[in-house]
Amino acid sequence: MNPGIGLRCKLFVTDLDGTVLVDAGNGCFMPERTKQALGALHARGVHVVLASGRMHESIQVVAKSLGFQGAIISYNGAMVRGADGALLSHTPLDTAVSDEVLSLAEARGIPLNFYHQGKIHSRRFHPWWDLYEGRSSSPMHEEPSLLPFLGRQATKLLMMSEGSVIRGLHAELKPRFAGRANVLISSDEYLEFMSPLADKGSAVERLAAHLGVAREEIVAVGDGNNDIEMLRYAGTGLAIADGRQALIDEADHVVAGPGDHGVADFIERFLL
Repeated sequence: MNPGIGLRCKLFVTDLDGTVLVDAGNGCFMPERTKQALGALHARGVHVVLASGRMHESIQVVAKSLGFQGAIISYNGAMVRGADGALLSHTPLDTAVSDEVLSLAEARGIPLNFYHQGKIHSRRFHPWWDLYEGRSSSPMHEEPSLLPFLGRQATKLLMMSEGSVIRGLHAELKPRFAGRANVLISSDEYLEFMSPLADKGSAVERLAAHLGVAREEIVAVGDGNNDIEMLRYAGTGLAIADGRQALIDEADHVVAGPGDHGVADFIERFLL
């Protein structure tokens, strides 16, 4: 470990689920030790940023529990808001692409979340509705059909199903939407569609430029495939030990999961 990393760190970006949040089965929580470590970083003057595939409103609930407000990267990088809540960037899907994905999901009966103007619109497919709502505590609105949303702008789309189904859909749809959408598996049960210009790495780059922070002054941590670009961009990248192997291969350091206080331990030992 470079002993100077704590002196250089001016921007600390962390994923949420599986990184600093523990899945309790009926909801997620952040261990108190992790909250205190992030709060200590903030008190020292480091920009502490939450970056997640969740919508902004869901991340805001977590941010409030920390006792301080930092910038938020939401929708896997499709939206960035400053610490004051000001919109810094919004990169939604092209409407023709979202129409195509929506029509496909409706025709095949695939559970789909349609993220539109700070709300999630979805048909109530069990157990997928319950799984997502329980994990994210997001404002979900039940719709008998998503076809009325054709022509509306989606910040993100998310398909849900068993892992084997999601992997099959990824293999089918990633080449189909190449250059038109960023298609990725963010969790075993989730297949996400964003603008091809939207990812966490690009969002961190835009935010760092806004804050006047150099690349080598950034520390980023995550556990999933949607964190790869973020770790590549950051000066120092941390991966959770039981995270995706592709992410671990990109990381400078590997830390324990949220239940074992890996992020808190790293902050305490090297950044404070």
